[in-house]
Amino acid sequence: MKHQWMMIAAIVLTGAPVIAGETFEAQGQAVVGWIADGDTMRVERIDPEIYNRIRQEAEAEQRRVDRDLRVDERFRDSERSMLVRIGNIDTPESVHPDPSRNTPEGKAASEYVKDLMADRTVNFVCWDIGHWGRPICSLYGGEMGEGFDLGVHLVNEGHAEYIDNFGPHPYWPEAYEEAAGSQQ
Repeated sequence: MKHQWMMIAAIVLTGAPVIAGETFEAQGQAVVGWIADGDTMRVERIDPEIYNRIRQEAEAEQRRVDRDLRVDERFRDSERSMLVRIGNIDTPESVHPDPSRNTPEGKAASEYVKDLMADRTVNFVCWDIGHWGRPICSLYGGEMGEGFDLGVHLVNEGHAEYIDNFGPHPYWPEAYEEAAGSQQ
């Protein structure tokens, strides 16, 4: 019982997100490089200390789940880049290995994000390593301006759905819920 209270106090005092599973928090700034689709992209030029911390989290998750999360593909040390999954949203498929799952809506979302985000400097916060080994993050602010969050923006524009299957967004749940409500 004492251990549980200590964990709760640590979360409250540090502001760490309250979601299921192993969590961490890493914040920084990066440049959006290659964009796979609307909710997956590579961010690069990350501060070395922050990059190493997130990579270590991915390696620890790979050991914990005892399967290959393709960490060396997700993280490129020479570029200090990582392939991230935007948390709490889902865009239609555009580059799925099964071509029958790719949709015109997915291709439109992908092109929209490429036009909006390519080569932009953004802030990021990551809080988990996903099922496929990608850091789960939000991209916000930076060159896009104060108050901008990519996930909220994509939901507002109709290119993504807010998903809370694994819990609400750990930092801005109200903004995501409001965006999702405006789509109904």
